[in-house]
This record gives sequence, structure tokens and C-alpha cells, in this order.
Amino acid sequence: MEIKLRNVSFENSLFDVTHNFKKGKINCIIGSSGSGKTILSYLLIGLLFPDAGEILIDNNLLTKKNIEEIRKNIGYVFQNTED
Repeated sequence: MEIKLRNVSFENSLFDVTHNFKKGKINCIIGSSGSGKTILSYLLIGLLFPDAGEILIDNNLLTKKNIEEIRKNIGYVFQNTED
């Protein structure tokens, strides 16, 4: 699965993020507390949607209309089991 972020912004957490996660590659997102790692992960799985920019998953624009279909191919494990 390939994921592309194009100028993605969300509230006061992420600003103009552009990055390509290439198919077959392992990626690691690191940063200090409050740097936006969790917000980014929520955007990638469609729990949140960007205020600006686009997220493409296998060249399909992530929208509220197609999120259920896209989620069939995405796994996510929450850090806290209460979540």
C-alpha cells in the first residue's frame, strides 16, 4: 500500500506536511511528545480528516465516503487499551 500526504494540515498540530510512504517499505514516525505523531496516525486511518491538503491511499483520495472500504486494508493498534 502506498500512502501520499500532500500539504496536509490539521488544527494546531500539523502544518503543510508532504510525504510519500512507499509500498513495501517500513517507516517509523518519531518525535517528541506533542509533535503530532498520534494526530498523523489518526489522519492516516480516517479517524480525523485534514483541515487542508490531501491524503491518497493507493492513489485513492481518502474521504468520508470511501473510508470504510479503505479501512479494510489498514490495521491499527491503540497504545491504550481503553481507546
